[in-house]
Amino acid sequence: MEEVVRIIYFKLENFLSIYNATGMNEFSFDREKSQNRLILILGANGSGKSSILDELSPLPLEHTNFRNKSRILKDKIGNKIIIYKLDNGVYYKCEIIYDIKKTVCYLSTSIDRETWENLNPNGNVSTYVELLETHLGFSKNYIKVGYLSSAISNFIVMKPTERNEYISEWLPNIDVYLKAHKIVTTK
Repeated sequence: MEEVVRIIYFKLENFLSIYNATGMNEFSFDREKSQNRLILILGANGSGKSSILDELSPLPLEHTNFRNKSRILKDKIGNKIIIYKLDNGVYYKCEIIYDIKKTVCYLSTSIDRETWENLNPNGNVSTYVELLETHLGFSKNYIKVGYLSSAISNFIVMKPTERNEYISEWLPNIDVYLKAHKIVTTK
């Protein structure tokens, strides 16, 4: 059985959308001690809810459609940290630093959230993406579905079986949802 990967900590620093919506340079949450399995993000239109959801991906901005470095406050260094915890108790920290000149990405592991072992000390983005797949089972196809990248030219016109196979990689048992949707739309 595969390990379940949960986000337990999330932090954004100097992201333009968060600053424009809230006036804050930093947004974070730490839910490791929380008994709830749900995070509720409430706010009016334009308050930054979608921006936060967009950034939950461990990939750097340049590696996903519709996102780029201009989403960082001008003349600031942007920073995104996501800490995942696996069922076996091992932590993984994704840290992405957006400097004006270069983006660097680090993946570190820990058993106590105190001492971290950096798995790619050079900060190379390609190595980081490979490590995400190796250590966290993070599939590149998930990103393609989530942001409908150029690899999928027209998701809507795919044959149902193609769409089902493509989506089932990141959402097991999709048939249940598709059948429910069909019932609801016919009623």
